[in-house]
Amino acid sequence: MSTEKAGDALEEKIPGETPAFILKDVFINRKRNARMIKPMSLVKVIGPMKSHSSFLLPNVITTEKEVKLAGAGVIQGKTQKYIGLLNESEVEGLMWMKGEVDGGTLKYINPKTGRSIVYEINSVKSRIKATVHGNDISFHVHMTSTGRISENLNPGQDFSKNRLFSRVENILQEEANTTAEKTLTKMHRLQADVGGFGEALRIQNPQVWRKVKGDWDKTFSTIPVTFSTDIQIEDYGASNTTAD
Repeated sequence: MSTEKAGDALEEKIPGETPAFILKDVFINRKRNARMIKPMSLVKVIGPMKSHSSFLLPNVITTEKEVKLAGAGVIQGKTQKYIGLLNESEVEGLMWMKGEVDGGTLKYINPKTGRSIVYEINSVKSRIKATVHGNDISFHVHMTSTGRISENLNPGQDFSKNRLFSRVENILQEEANTTAEKTLTKMHRLQADVGGFGEALRIQNPQVWRKVKGDWDKTFSTIPVTFSTDIQIEDYGASNTTAD
């Protein structure tokens, strides 16, 4: 889908390059970008449409010279209409939430100094745990990741000394939690479960799911969700040389 004029994405930008092939190939870089959702084929769309489940479509934007993906459009299950957009940062939070990050980076910028630490992702996994007490439903998402520090612009931090690893891991874990929480806020506002929470409840507590599935997106918008992240830094290739 495109939030801009759809026809622009199908116009030839560079002579000899077929727009349809370019759109197909934009997903090639997904393993180096944590802000892109998986490609959505027509076969994959039929299932959520028949079950009236909310889902995402990659959003295409066009420039003078290229076509690229930026964010994802939300299709609400009940109305089966476009209701809003997850921006690139919100897509990143969703990919962490669902454990579907195939690569890319997580960047932390120190609000006091403006200097950054870049974590290069090797893997991300997640598990959604549904908890039911009476009529109250809640979820907890636990995310785990391994990777390396690919860039460090904070002077005085020598990653050859392991004592810094634990502190940096904690910082990155909070960053991942915050990113996921911002995405959840957007999902709640749009009243659209595109994170797989309904599926988790269906599997873990089918009796409760049968009671709430009729208007699940609206119900989901009121359900509390908490996050925790374990990040393990396996290597570092960072430099503490600043750009000054």
